[in-house]
Amino acid sequence: MGILTCLLPHNFDNNVSTVEELTDEELAYLRHYALKVETQMTNDTFSKLPFTFPESTITSWKITKVRAEFLATFRPVAYNCCISSCCCFVGPNSDLTHCPYCHEPRFNSKGWARQRFTYTPLIPQLKAFYQNKEFGHSMLYRSKYQHNSTNLQDVMDSANYQRLHGTHVTINGQPRPYKYFEDHRDIALSLSTDGFCPFRKCKKTCWPILIYNYNFSPEIRFWIHHILCVGIVPGPYKPKDFDLFLWPLVKELSKLEAGIKAFDISSDEIFALRAFLILVFGDIPVVSMVMRMKGHNGLVPCRMCKITALRTPNSHSPGHYIPLHRARHPTVKNNNTVTHVYASQSPFAHPC
Repeated sequence: MGILTCLLPHNFDNNVSTVEELTDEELAYLRHYALKVETQMTNDTFSKLPFTFPESTITSWKITKVRAEFLATFRPVAYNCCISSCCCFVGPNSDLTHCPYCHEPRFNSKGWARQRFTYTPLIPQLKAFYQNKEFGHSMLYRSKYQHNSTNLQDVMDSANYQRLHGTHVTINGQPRPYKYFEDHRDIALSLSTDGFCPFRKCKKTCWPILIYNYNFSPEIRFWIHHILCVGIVPGPYKPKDFDLFLWPLVKELSKLEAGIKAFDISSDEIFALRAFLILVFGDIPVVSMVMRMKGHNGLVPCRMCKITALRTPNSHSPGHYIPLHRARHPTVKNNNTVTHVYASQSPFAHPC
């Protein structure tokens, strides 16, 4: 334990909550809360449960919700954001009073934020995994995975993961004495998002920010109770600066890179919990938003190759398209300096 303490950041002891045994009454509150949430039970139905089961300890939904929130030991954090979800007022935008993109005011006439983005902290959720024996056992998959260089079966076979696995973690230019994924409890994470319409016949969209845990095996890692949602960009439009909505998450990932004090109930010991984001994925609009690219209608639409797109002849549309055989296109046929045909064997062929 003394060696571990030397390797931890100076504020390591401040990042842990006391691990205590839950009482039967507290477990009952959590079961009642889970029953309502997982079955999508209405408040009116829940209020009738004490009359249906008078021998039980079920109380009102208000009390149950308050007790569950207290026992969760963490709170969602609300940040002001643009009324159109262009950006979040954090980091370099924390002191702005108007959106830098649409110029809408941040506050209403009463001085209240017109819209808020609610962030659910990641660290307490990851720590909770190791305070559950079932989850702790399931998360041993990554450390037990046998890499096969001739057959890609999982993300652990990727060149990125294999490169990180033998590399020392570097923070602020200073190498740390530990390597990526050196501890069997280190967590490999990925991030994804997508826009969806929460209501039918509505063009307004919102954007959930989802975290996936690759310490779970492929068979269970995408189960809904293994996916962590750290926030939902409220919409109604696509974010103009998605990076600012990721600002709270990036701050937590920086802490997790250094190590957060956590408790492993399976081994009954305190350890340095570390987690690393190794992958961000999504469809083309999502990737273009995250990478600040023009997207599939842009002049250079692909992040992997050097293929270029063309405008539709005799059209005023600003969009582009990608014909592989383009020799008869007006802007190509008289220009010998550009590629006329993108063949499948060409090193510049589109790999997607």
